[in-house]
Amino acid sequence: EQGSHPVGADLRVRILEIGAGLGYVAHDVIQRLRDAKREVSYTIIELSPALAAAQQQRLADHGGVTWVLGDVLGVALDATFDLILSNEMAGDLPARQLSRADIGLAADGGTVDRDKLRTISPVAADLGVVLDDAPEPFYLQTGALDMITRIARWLAPGGTAVVTEFGGIA
Repeated sequence: EQGSHPVGADLRVRILEIGAGLGYVAHDVIQRLRDAKREVSYTIIELSPALAAAQQQRLADHGGVTWVLGDVLGVALDATFDLILSNEMAGDLPARQLSRADIGLAADGGTVDRDKLRTISPVAADLGVVLDDAPEPFYLQTGALDMITRIARWLAPGGTAVVTEFGGIA
């Protein structure tokens, strides 16, 4: 039955939203969870003071929301979250334009030199990101990869992360 929970179920949900825009997603997520009788603790990491002000105005009636002003790649959080949301902001993080030669590839093929890649992005190298078919030139989304490693540290056991972005191959 909607809104009912097993006896002893943890009704608390800890949510982190990275780059909350104007606060519409936060508003609706909080409202839906509270309608389902869940206790919501919502944290927003926001780079823009103007957007944080808009979020604070939109969420003023919700309570239980805290803001961390700063760059997601530089903030320190000493918490874990059951749900982490990042909606269409990963593409705004730093990227490096590279050539195939920068990562040890010949113009017509080859395999990435992981040691060369590690000097550019340790995360990409350690995760085994496949770049053997990279076009000339290409962009490596280093900031997005770094954000994903931070999300992994902040995610509670059994938690879920939803990271969305749009764009084309180029």
